[in-house]
Amino acid sequence: MSEIGEVIVDNMDPLLNTMRVIEENKDFWVTRDLSVLPDHLFKRLGEIGHYLLIEPDLNRMFELPKEFKDNALRSKKVSTFISYVHPEVPSLYLELVEKGVSLSLLITKIAFQKLKSEYPKEMKGISSSSNVDIFLCNESIALPTLAVTGWFTYLCFLNVEGRYDHRDIISFDESALLWSSEIIDYYRSRSEAYIP
Repeated sequence: MSEIGEVIVDNMDPLLNTMRVIEENKDFWVTRDLSVLPDHLFKRLGEIGHYLLIEPDLNRMFELPKEFKDNALRSKKVSTFISYVHPEVPSLYLELVEKGVSLSLLITKIAFQKLKSEYPKEMKGISSSSNVDIFLCNESIALPTLAVTGWFTYLCFLNVEGRYDHRDIISFDESALLWSSEIIDYYRSRSEAYIP
């Protein structure tokens, strides 16, 4: 293959991966607000790889998805970004900490204040643990939740109307873990460490 041919093939894979990710659930992707993704990572959306679209039934609409909870509880390390405080999150994160899971929590200041005021017991347990790092993000970022462990990533985007509609994705692909970790690193670099 010629050098030009190699360049074309090298650039074709990311395009095909992105097309496959979008085509797999086109209705989902065209209704997501992806402006929270840094440009260089938005262009690599195809790295999400194979994923499951989680759409809870009406009876479980306001519960954390079982797929997320079960996988998080089996993890040894969890890095997460939250700007939205789901009522079950504080007790889940406290449970993780009590199990000895290493937790890196990147959180917007508004969400942090909500956690401190509405879930003081859980936040005390989380923030006083030696295996927890908390970073406060000064920006108002409309990314409800992003979690990455050693073996799965979980993503929640708002829809284009700015609402959280409980449709999330989970991926176990290595490329998705690396891509999601880069998103967390990007926002962590723009945040400050919280010292209790």
